[in-house]
Amino acid sequence: MARLKVPSSPDQSVNSVQLQQTVKVSSYGEVIRAITSTPLVYAILLLKAVWPIGGGIINVLISVYAYQVFTAGEWGIGLLYGAIGIGFIIGGLLAQRFQRYFNEVAASSFALEGFALLLTSFSPTIYVTALFFALSTVAGGMGNASLNTLIMRHVAPSYHGRVFALDATISNILIGLSMLLGGWILTIAEPRIVGFVAGFLVTIPSLVLGLVIWRTVRGSGNESLTNKNHAR
Repeated sequence: MARLKVPSSPDQSVNSVQLQQTVKVSSYGEVIRAITSTPLVYAILLLKAVWPIGGGIINVLISVYAYQVFTAGEWGIGLLYGAIGIGFIIGGLLAQRFQRYFNEVAASSFALEGFALLLTSFSPTIYVTALFFALSTVAGGMGNASLNTLIMRHVAPSYHGRVFALDATISNILIGLSMLLGGWILTIAEPRIVGFVAGFLVTIPSLVLGLVIWRTVRGSGNESLTNKNHAR
């Protein structure tokens, strides 16, 4: 961050209307109205809000899988968390290389992540579980990068900070509640069953909302192409 160079004067490409919008933003109500009036952004934020419902339970299961299911102790917990971290790094790096399929990645990544999480409930060994966790975060890392980019492209710059703050607030609240619920459920249900249900809760909503995102992106792309043809 210390190496970033911030221009001393506003970018000339930013017109006076955008600058006026920046000054006028004063409440989250205005931001929420902007979100609900943009179907693509609304679908993305809904997807990112739905993910924690199953994702929080998965967070609790990481230690349970390592310690209770595979009796691998602290070493097993470290292995699973290490696999998750490596997956996020790889996903972030691959996102740059998959720019050609940007819309496809944005629409399908969370569903692929959920399916990989679902498969952890069938893993025969902790090494296979680590592999599935790594694959899930590869998809999740690519998905987060792609979806955040779509938000920045379709939301006015003056709203960026508040939109991402709202996204983070809702996600963190839901993931905390999901982890609390997951911990209670694990006292009465088998970890593998809980893992399957949690993966299912991530996969199915992600498939539905991913399809909505894909159709909306394609629709806006076709509309832009039509407008260009009319302009010619």
